[in-house]
Parts: sequence; structure tokens; C-alpha cells
Amino acid sequence: MKRTFYIFFNEADYLPPYMRILDHRFQHCFSYEHQLLGGFDSFVKVENLFNTVESQIFFGTKEDLLNLLPGIRCIEITLDVDPKKKTWDFMPINCVSLIKKQLGISKLFIITPKQLYTHLLAIGGKEI
Repeated sequence: MKRTFYIFFNEADYLPPYMRILDHRFQHCFSYEHQLLGGFDSFVKVENLFNTVESQIFFGTKEDLLNLLPGIRCIEITLDVDPKKKTWDFMPINCVSLIKKQLGISKLFIITPKQLYTHLLAIGGKEI
């Protein structure tokens, strides 16, 4: 089943000391998945915060979503995701591992938001 995702990359509000070496433009990532709920366009947000996972539903168009988050890097990607497929990731749960599970990516050496950004562009994502 084809699903469209919008992956956003920005600076984090809080970073543990060991993560402050990351590229300042790619310190955190979160995703919105496009869905039709009740016949209306909607986007389901999944974001891993420091000690919790946040999810919310946003009703509106793609343009409304992009206007909600101006100045933040975004990749739009449409993938054929099998929800039953297991992904192998030995990292603790963080923003990158959560998105990798959501997209069905099993690459072991994608551990930073910058590496995820580069990988998504390589597999057909486009920056918007």
C-alpha cells in the first residue's frame, strides 16, 4: 500500500551533550503521514521527544501543513510500506529510529538525522 510521508528536519530544543556534535540544521526529525479520515485530507504526526512520543492529527491540505512549519527542511516521499515487515534496528528509540520503523527502513548505519535525510533523497524523496 502506497503511503505518503513528510519528514521534517530542524534544530532540536534540547540535545543531550553527546548529540551536540550533530550538524545544527539536522539535529531532530519528525514525520507527518498523509491519510484520508472521513473523506478529508489529514496528516498524522509522530514525533519522539526527549522522554515521550507525541502524536497528533492535523486536518488541512499539504500547503496548510507546509505553511504551519515555515523554514524547516522537509522531504516528501511516497513508499510502499508493509506494516507487517519487521525492521532491524539496534539503536535506542530516538527520532531517527522511530521514522525508520515507520518507513520500513532497515539500514543499520543510519543513525543521525543528516544520514536519514541523505538516504531519503537517495531512495526517491524530494525536498519541498
